[in-house]
Amino acid sequence: MSKAKKSSNFYNNKFYDESIELYCNDNHWNIPQNIQNQPARSKLQSEIFSKVETEKKNIEVKIPLKDWIAMLDEQNTKNAIQYSIEKATYKAVAEFYNVEFTCTFDILVFASKQRIPLLPSSLALKNSHFKYSEHLHSEPRQDDKESCVGLHLDAHSFHPERPGRYIVTLDILCNFLTPKKNGVGLSIPMSTNNSIDITVFKKVQISVVEPAIRSKPGDTKLYNQDNTVISTRHTSFPPCSYIKIQWIDFDDEEEGESSSNSPISQMINNNNNNSATGLTISRAQQGDNAVVATPEKTKATVQQYTLLSVDEGVIVITNSFKYSVVSGSLSSLEVIVGSNVKVLSIEGPNIKKWDCNPILPLVNVSDKDSQSSSQFSEQLIKVQMSSPVETDYILRIISEIEMEGPSGTVQLTSIRAKGSEITREKGFLVVESIATVEVEQLTKDGLTLIDKSELPETLVDYSVGPLLLSYKFLDPRFKLEFKVIKHQDLSVLVAICDAAHYMATLSNEGSLLYKLVFRIKNTSQQYIRIQIPHEFNIWSTIVDGSAVKPGLENQKTVMIPLKKSSGAEKGVQKPFTVEILYKHTNGLDLLNQGNLDLLFPEIDIPISQLFVSLYLPSDYKYGKFSGNVKQVQYFSRTPPTDSEPQYQGALVPAGRGGGIHRAPQMQMQQQAFMSNANPQFNNALNIQSQSQMLRTNSNDDFDDDDDGMIERIPSLKKDEGTVGLKPVMVNLPLVGTKIMLQQLLLLQVPISITTNYKLKKSCC
Repeated sequence: MSKAKKSSNFYNNKFYDESIELYCNDNHWNIPQNIQNQPARSKLQSEIFSKVETEKKNIEVKIPLKDWIAMLDEQNTKNAIQYSIEKATYKAVAEFYNVEFTCTFDILVFASKQRIPLLPSSLALKNSHFKYSEHLHSEPRQDDKESCVGLHLDAHSFHPERPGRYIVTLDILCNFLTPKKNGVGLSIPMSTNNSIDITVFKKVQISVVEPAIRSKPGDTKLYNQDNTVISTRHTSFPPCSYIKIQWIDFDDEEEGESSSNSPISQMINNNNNNSATGLTISRAQQGDNAVVATPEKTKATVQQYTLLSVDEGVIVITNSFKYSVVSGSLSSLEVIVGSNVKVLSIEGPNIKKWDCNPILPLVNVSDKDSQSSSQFSEQLIKVQMSSPVETDYILRIISEIEMEGPSGTVQLTSIRAKGSEITREKGFLVVESIATVEVEQLTKDGLTLIDKSELPETLVDYSVGPLLLSYKFLDPRFKLEFKVIKHQDLSVLVAICDAAHYMATLSNEGSLLYKLVFRIKNTSQQYIRIQIPHEFNIWSTIVDGSAVKPGLENQKTVMIPLKKSSGAEKGVQKPFTVEILYKHTNGLDLLNQGNLDLLFPEIDIPISQLFVSLYLPSDYKYGKFSGNVKQVQYFSRTPPTDSEPQYQGALVPAGRGGGIHRAPQMQMQQQAFMSNANPQFNNALNIQSQSQMLRTNSNDDFDDDDDGMIERIPSLKKDEGTVGLKPVMVNLPLVGTKIMLQQLLLLQVPISITTNYKLKKSCC
């Protein structure tokens, strides 16, 4: 089977699946042209240069005159031309999955041990053949079995064995430039004479893009073989480092029907009469019989998505143009916008540059008045692409219209794609509000009002505010005029505490620790202000599990920085926890009996639900608790917990008093912590106090159990240089008689709790 017939089967055989994704690239290499192998230094030169390169100061070297002359001769040899490519011919056949090249190079080699880069390493090498002649002016006829082709510096390089003249023939496979399989490109070596023959088994117009070769009538020849039309072209081109070839289909409408009277049919018949195969006809005969048909014009459709975001005094316009190339390719894009539109940015892949210029109206040059008073009504945006667009392409234009004030009338003229290649353009337009404004439609032309449910999901998802007006259009030459009314803003709640858990632990010695846990949703508030009604020492401040540095305002107000709730962009604000643990500086004096007054701070954020847990010494019995929170037997819901886990320990049943208690060892550790918080141990604890006995009491109103647990208490030293540092994470000891209180909806009020207490009677 002939190569032409075999190749034509690529397009006719059902075995080849067009849905297979092709790997396409431009086959560039990253090596300098005419790179040559540098000769090795002589022994004397290497010794001298090694000294100069290793020493940091200037030195003087004395060598014999003959060695100096030898070095100069060697340097001249190194700068001399080592090889020259006199001629390069390329024969290409576009197959179904790739392009097959037969590359022939006529190379003159003047020195041995050369590496001559010929083609990029991204190409697949099928076969290589070399012919050699010892004399540079003789035609190489001897097969060379000693030279070879190998990879070197990102290229298939020729390694000649000795000086002489070589004919190097390489058979390679090259990828298409794009999945449309209508072009090929590759890096090539610089050569004196260059030519290429390319064959495509379709009715196409072949053009040499790089280097730019102007096409003339008769360049592309068409032949018919085995009911397949074959297009060929031969051209010579100047020395260059890269060649790029593209072909486009003929426009059947302009060619006419495939009858014997059409120019293409006449050309194919004439060429077939002169050549039985259609591929061996001479170039002179081809020039007499060939005609060139008009190539297929570029055609594209545009789907436009326009979003108008109405803000205070400005209208932000986001236009998305989706170009669908039906045939041909687009190397530049043009869009027309109104004169009152200020273009901010243009986004899209492979954009080389863009500019926006006014479109001046036509005026009479002789009329000076009309020339001076002429004003442009539209602007033209030109976008240059770094490579032609042959498939779908999305161009996004961000612009704005400035209003004279927060309220006013806005006129929007058509924003449309320009070009004879645009066969159809339609789209959607949406007006959304991102401020407290009201939009009222005044007039519209070329727009159809639709429901929001008819909009494409991509446009709805891209919007961030409520959609006020929705339109669709079949012709981009529309006009829209609407009125913007700005209303006065009102103060709103930007932070809320869903739930708060106030905990207080009182030791037998009167030391009092507070821990407040807030579950907060926040959009823009920077701090939470906690006003503490007594003297305090801050131990720990935690926001969302991380320690933060608190601030102080008016000596009694602690400021804790807040974060913003995540998930607001999805309409779901996730809460986070804020914790503060502090110690009452003076503590309380516990007698045998008396009144116990506990004060909790107020915050500047409303609290939806408040939970209070009091842990009081078990050596006392307590009366009824009163205040602005209500005592309960159990909480209606789970209160917010700490970001870090509390002391770990098993819960064991209590003794005669019933209820649930923590394990004795955990109670011992927590009571030791509380004893350490007593003011009399603020400086340092002596050895005697470090070995004191701790007591663990049950939650009994009348009896008291001694577990006899002993724990060594670590010393607690006061650090005077911790201002401005992040605190450590401290857990509150939870031990003793637990009292639970609960209240709904608190608005910036302090919490006060009062009860009476009495020391329990001892059993002996």
